[in-house]
Order: sequence, then structure tokens, then C-alpha cells
Amino acid sequence: MGSSDDEVQRLSALLLEKDAENAQLRVTLAELTVRIAQLETLLGRNSKNSSMPPSAEGFAKPPVTSNRAARRRRPGKQSGDQGHRLEPVVHPDHVVVHTPQLCGSCAKDLTRGEVLKEEVRQVFDLLEVRAVVTEHRAETRRCSCGTTTTAGFPSEAIGPTCYGPGVRALLTYLVVAQHLPIERATEVFRECCGITVSTGFATSLIGEAADGLDGFVELTRAALKQSPVLHLDETGARVAGKLGWVHSASTSSLTAYLFHRRRGRVAIDEFNILAGYRGVAVHDGWTPYRNTTT
Repeated sequence: MGSSDDEVQRLSALLLEKDAENAQLRVTLAELTVRIAQLETLLGRNSKNSSMPPSAEGFAKPPVTSNRAARRRRPGKQSGDQGHRLEPVVHPDHVVVHTPQLCGSCAKDLTRGEVLKEEVRQVFDLLEVRAVVTEHRAETRRCSCGTTTTAGFPSEAIGPTCYGPGVRALLTYLVVAQHLPIERATEVFRECCGITVSTGFATSLIGEAADGLDGFVELTRAALKQSPVLHLDETGARVAGKLGWVHSASTSSLTAYLFHRRRGRVAIDEFNILAGYRGVAVHDGWTPYRNTTT
């Protein structure tokens, strides 16, 4: 009987040990299930379905998909859109009259035939785009007193041969405003205008344009600080392959930007717009905006 009781006790202890192990395994399984769900949620998060900023998505952003199919929108103008129509002008630059030469029935001359009506159609087109070269000649003349005086050149004539302000402005606009790569912008000039410009020259125009805006940023920020309502925001962006933040402050007519590697208070203070502002600041309620001294 003694050995039999010992065996029962041993089996009972083993069962209790297994029950404890099973209970611990169930707890572990429940914890892992919750963790897996959390990880799946994190993997599925992006800037469109959560508060995650676009920059936090790294280089694995979800592909941009059109929602036209989901909304069953037809291509082209949508119902209710104002649209745009090419309206005729009252005074066209050129008028070309087309006269029928011969009768379509008997082939008689219609040069002196009676004009019954006219149908009018206007064609809007571009003139041939080509370089217009203006040569400036600065004369040196001698006065009766013996002094010689040389006329000055206009500001755009900065060298023996140079590009004028129209070329400089359009090339800068294509690169800065329309975001064309430098090489493609020079291709537009070569193929559409017959003007060959180097990529080095096009690149130099960006700095030249920036120098021409000296003081503009400060004036814009000062005007924004005086506006009764100010809109503030920041969004992630990559510059030179590194993530940073584009901070913006705007009204209906003015906008100022600042790119900064930081998102918070340091960048907002460097922007130097919100500090001292006494109007209504409209933003998403992010803490650094609220904590900025006003």
C-alpha cells in the first residue's frame, strides 16, 4: 500500500505541475496575441489613417491610388464644376477673310458676288517663340571743351553677350515654380525657343533670384505677425535624403516657409513669427504651438 500511495502522490504532483504550466502558457499566449495585434496595427498605420506624419513613414509609403473608381467619377469635367470656356475677343489681333472663288453649282466667278453672311471662328495661338537680339552701342563723344563722355549701358546689358531679363525670369520660373529639373528646363528653351543655355547658367539663376529677394522674407514675416488671423502648420519633407520639417505660416495672401531639421519649439522660435503674435493663431493644437510665448 505504501508504494501505491507514493505513486498517487507523485502523479498528483505531476498533474498540478502540468496545470500550472498550462495556465502560464495560456497567459503567455494571450499576451502574444495582444502584441501581434498591436504590431499589425502599427504596420498598417500611415499618414492617411492615423496621426502619423508623412515623414515617419520612411521610404515605405503606401502607393498613391486614385479614388476615382471608388467614387465612380467619370473623366473630365464633373457635374457642378464651374469649368472654363475660351471666350472670343472683341478686337482680334488679325482678321483673315476667306472668300469663295467659284460657285459650287455653275463654277462662275464669285469675286463680286453678294455677301449674305459670315461665320466667325477665332483661333488662339502663340507667335513663333525665338530669341530677339538687341545690340546696345554706347557712344563716346567729345565735347567742344575737349572732354570725352561715354554713354552707359542699360542694366540688362551686363556683358558683350548675355541673356536678358525675360530669359532669366522664365528659366527661373520653370525651375523654381514649376519644379522642372535644371536639364529639362534648358531643353525647353533649346527645343521650344531655339535658345541654348547651359545647366550651369540655369543653376546660377536660383542664387541670383534669391539675392534679389533680400529683405523679402523679413518683410513677409513682419506682415504675417500683424495679420488678425494666422494659419500655422508643419509637414515632413526630405532634403538631401534626410527627413526634416517644412514649417508654414500663412494668410489668404501671404505665405512664409522654413525648412528645419527639428519639428518643435526650436524651429518655431527660429521661424520668428508666432512669438509676440497677438491675433488668432489657427493650428492643429500641437503642444509647441500652445507653449510658444505670445
